[in-house]
Amino acid sequence: MKLFQQCWIALLEFFNAISLSPSLGPLQEQQVWDADSHTVSPHAGSDGPIFAPPSHPQHPGEILKCDYSRMGKEWQPCSTPHSRACWLAGPGGQQFDISTDYETKVPTGITRKYTLVADEMNINADGVLMPYGKVFNQQYPGPWIQACWGDTLEIKVTNKLKYNGTTIHWHGLRQYQTLEHDGVNAITQCPIAPGDSYTYRFRAMQYGTSWYHSHYSLQYGDGMAGPLTIHGPSSSDYDEPKDPILMTDWNHRSGFQDFQQELEGVIPKMDSILLNGQGMI
Repeated sequence: MKLFQQCWIALLEFFNAISLSPSLGPLQEQQVWDADSHTVSPHAGSDGPIFAPPSHPQHPGEILKCDYSRMGKEWQPCSTPHSRACWLAGPGGQQFDISTDYETKVPTGITRKYTLVADEMNINADGVLMPYGKVFNQQYPGPWIQACWGDTLEIKVTNKLKYNGTTIHWHGLRQYQTLEHDGVNAITQCPIAPGDSYTYRFRAMQYGTSWYHSHYSLQYGDGMAGPLTIHGPSSSDYDEPKDPILMTDWNHRSGFQDFQQELEGVIPKMDSILLNGQGMI
């Protein structure tokens, strides 16, 4: 047993060492975009490209700006309706595009901050009240988290659930050198206890639209999920952006209740299907 404990401690120390992320750089060197104030703190002397991504939200008041000021004026956006595979074009024919190996090369963006609060809420998604809802920021689905390729995301999660810990997983993001921010409880972190907060910080090396969700037990089935978009190049051309749509199974019981029934041999059945948190019985 003592040998096992020594081996386990050695493994933890090893993974902790390799998970440190020098590629992110010091936080104070990043520009900061605050999700609450919707402002960007400009970098002194910066003159690189700042632009609305082609896949920006359909609602004009919610459009964010990709900010690559630190890359210099030699870099410019190159995405067009007939060439969405290109993202940034730079000096000497350099490009960030759909063929760029994002495991080794990503553009330099800014830091974007979000706050998520996990809490209970009654959810009436399809005309029937579900009194066991668990949500982010008192809404279902959770708020749309957006960033641009190469940005650093800093997301503070506060747990106001009464009886559960929680962790949040950012689906589709590899978390290279930031595995402690992958959000898998009992694997990469301990659950965030009720009343506590934890700040996730990672680089958006991949791009596209996915989702984030609780990775604690059955919470995401009760409402703890939301859309996640990293704006970047596309493998197909398009002329008009569309907001993401979350399609989910739904029932009027908690997933914890269904799991208990399943343990007793009763296979649960869903009551309806929701599109962006709305459906009809």
